[in-house]
Amino acid sequence: VDLYVQAGPPAGPILYKSAQDELREEMRERPLPHGVQMLYIRESDKDTYQQYVER
Repeated sequence: VDLYVQAGPPAGPILYKSAQDELREEMRERPLPHGVQMLYIRESDKDTYQQYVER
């Protein structure tokens, strides 16, 4: 699942982590970039992301 951060208008979402990159434990615990409070995913990745979170 690709993870995105919102850079604000007019830039729109910016790729934070590609689906091709392994999501290691240290990434999960690493603080988000300054000012970022939320990560975004594509609507089409919702089920895959939910399965990941539930394991």
